[in-house]
Amino acid sequence: MIATAKRRLALWSRDVNLIDRLHETASTSFHINFLDDGEEVQFSQLWDDAGRVSAWLRAHCETPAVGTVLDNSRGSVTCLLGAWRAGLRVISLPAPPRGRGIGWYPAYLADVCSHADVGLVVLDATYVSSMPSALGIEIFSHAHILDAAGTWAQLDLAGGRLVQFTSGSTSDPKGVELSLDQVLANIEAILAVVEPTPRDVPVSWLPLSHDMGLIGMLLASIVAGGPSRMNGGKVVLLRPEKFMLRPMRWLQACSEFGGTFTAAPNFAFQTTLAAAAKARGPMDLTQLRVCITGAEPVKCTTLERFADRFANFGFDSRSFCPAYGLAELALAVTMVPPAEHWRSIAASARHLDLDSVEPIEGGRCLVSSGSVLPGYAVQIGGESDVGPISVDGPSLFRGYLGESRRDGPFLTGDVGFVRDGHLYVIGRADDVAVIGGRKIWLADADAAIEGTGLVRPGRGATVYSPDTGLVAVVELAPSARSSRVVQEIASAIALRTGARPTSVVSIEKGALPRTTSGKPKRSEIFRTIVRDSPSILEGADTGHKERP
Repeated sequence: MIATAKRRLALWSRDVNLIDRLHETASTSFHINFLDDGEEVQFSQLWDDAGRVSAWLRAHCETPAVGTVLDNSRGSVTCLLGAWRAGLRVISLPAPPRGRGIGWYPAYLADVCSHADVGLVVLDATYVSSMPSALGIEIFSHAHILDAAGTWAQLDLAGGRLVQFTSGSTSDPKGVELSLDQVLANIEAILAVVEPTPRDVPVSWLPLSHDMGLIGMLLASIVAGGPSRMNGGKVVLLRPEKFMLRPMRWLQACSEFGGTFTAAPNFAFQTTLAAAAKARGPMDLTQLRVCITGAEPVKCTTLERFADRFANFGFDSRSFCPAYGLAELALAVTMVPPAEHWRSIAASARHLDLDSVEPIEGGRCLVSSGSVLPGYAVQIGGESDVGPISVDGPSLFRGYLGESRRDGPFLTGDVGFVRDGHLYVIGRADDVAVIGGRKIWLADADAAIEGTGLVRPGRGATVYSPDTGLVAVVELAPSARSSRVVQEIASAIALRTGARPTSVVSIEKGALPRTTSGKPKRSEIFRTIVRDSPSILEGADTGHKERP
């Protein structure tokens, strides 16, 4: 089965690349508001600064590649654009995860940079002092480069590229290399669906080190600000760490600036709901018309609860635009168009056997990821209704760092089906446990944990191996004081999936390994918590795994 867009993408040309589009926007009154830094910058000024940075980088970078941790600051954005204007390949490096020591990070950077032939690394000044010079990499802060480049003449060379890393939810992250032509192709396809107007104001807290934040919110907003669309306007950027501390600041910023566009993974809506009780003051969300959600499974209950909670503030449930995408294709493949209410299917358990999907009352609620973007295609493999998902389109990558791939559609590793022109994603093909001859989706077990209300939102995950069986790893909510917490979680999983976990492991707040988009890193969870930590605290303070 193949689902393709009815209209082909005729909005971009290889004669006009991303740098050209950004340069066009620099001729308008477009601004970037770095809200948490208290600074609003006209894009033309930032673009001029990037031109001087390009000359400095070209003179000081001894290889064609520069590594950078993009941190939602003016300096970070300027250095990124400067590297591209210098024709360099930008390696978007993951920032150190929250809640973990930085001791491992320098060696990790050194390994990535050696494989990517990185000549220098650009970081926030707070990280520079933690990077030992013995690693043999030149390391600069964004501020240092901006100051040093102040007197240089502008430079523009063709050929800049982007290397972004996969989420690492089921394996170690891989570097995906894209040309700026490919990045622009995906941006133009997204804009063809959301159709920005001069009245639109994007607001985002998403990290620029993640494709949804960099491509979907920042770069797409700048391109949309060009003369042929918005002809000016602004995008408002918050820092991710500020969002995590004060989730309601995101919606308050949408209210303050009349935000019309935003995007976030499912966990962000859950986190904001949890913080809503502490919200103070008036808030107006009536202008918010596009609220893209993706990067991890989208949950019916999350969308419904969020819409109900913020309806009094003018939030319209039709604003939700669930989407599906992957780093290997720049960002997005499918999306629910604005003003078209999101849809879902309650499916029977038969889809667990990759056979067919039968809607049934009380079944698992699967949210549609929308229809295919113009110029792109989705294929469902196999002979049944449900099967492996393959994708194709003008932004499809040519290979990971250090290796190439064969031409043709890309097998995503996800499983799903197409119904009435909409893609439904069931889960990862390798997130299936075979227990007692029956296939169990780990996402279903995760949902069962979430439904107990005993775990912090988005902080429960299951892993499986034949040796350990099905194991639930959870960060318990502060209110989970019952002596039967372990039994309640185990029973919920058994009721939902038909399989009872062999162990329920309780860990400290912030200790569950997750990707930047909130997905559980199952391989790391298994490796560091289940397999290598047999004495980890579980349930009550027993010092051992508790078996329900």
